[in-house]
Amino acid sequence: MNALSQPQAAAPRAGSRRRTARFTTRAAVATPSTPLDALADALRNLLPGSAGARVTAKAALFEAIEGLQRGVTASPEQQAEVDACARALERLNPNPASLKAGCINGRWELMYTTSVSILGSTRPPFLRPLGPIYQTIDARRLRAKNQETSPFFSSVTAELTPTSKSGVNVQFKTFRLLGFIPVTAPEAAKGSLDTTYVDSEVRISRGNKANLFVLVQRDPDAELDDDEFETGFAFGSKLTEKSVREFR
Repeated sequence: MNALSQPQAAAPRAGSRRRTARFTTRAAVATPSTPLDALADALRNLLPGSAGARVTAKAALFEAIEGLQRGVTASPEQQAEVDACARALERLNPNPASLKAGCINGRWELMYTTSVSILGSTRPPFLRPLGPIYQTIDARRLRAKNQETSPFFSSVTAELTPTSKSGVNVQFKTFRLLGFIPVTAPEAAKGSLDTTYVDSEVRISRGNKANLFVLVQRDPDAELDDDEFETGFAFGSKLTEKSVREFR
């Protein structure tokens, strides 16, 4: 359940690994004034759940993700490495009651997933999503929206029902094919999502199909108004389910 243009990366050199934009934390790094301050900072950063430990774990996660094209090119070994890094960060989650955390709201960009349907990894490259993929979360209204950009610009809205302090059932409501054709989602279009880590920069979620999602915050003020949830045409469920990739 998330259009800003991105600069095109330079063509990779022969034999090199394709690079993606590095994630850079916004946390300020203060220079210790004395050796004792430096030692105290080092000890604090070793504590589980400390800001320093989270910065280190996030850096490791995004280093593992780098070059994997949102997961399209990830080998089983690389998937396992990313999953291990994600689990290390999940253990440091500063907001375990994620649905009540204000930082869960906003427009998030998908940086990595294991979902084959979202990545389109079984299809030819020209039929895969090329631009950013976004998920907007509006926990105050219990709503969400998944949105592709180029080349298809499809989206789907959803209503959320909390099942725990971090998990929700997801009922998809309206697909928007090619960005402008509204189609009512069938009753069977549903799933669940558990937010296992969230802070003001990074969110990790896991779906009911055991897929992993790693996202970064792009617009913390984004909301989902009523006009996003207009009723669409009632087409066959197979058409809608094949037209939009779902976060689950």
